[in-house]
Amino acid sequence: MPSCPTPSDPEILSAAWRDRVQPIVAHLQAEGLAVYLGDDGDFGAPEGFSRLPYVYLART
Repeated sequence: MPSCPTPSDPEILSAAWRDRVQPIVAHLQAEGLAVYLGDDGDFGAPEGFSRLPYVYLART
């Protein structure tokens, strides 16, 4: 039986995350900000930048 991807598949989750945040990234970049995304928890912010582990968006 062929294996089926599951919601916990890292590649699927990474692609879903990048698709979800792309509109936010595009907006921030249009405002002249640099945006960095990492694939896992080992990603560190570039030199001189602070690492923000979580960002919450308020919907109004």
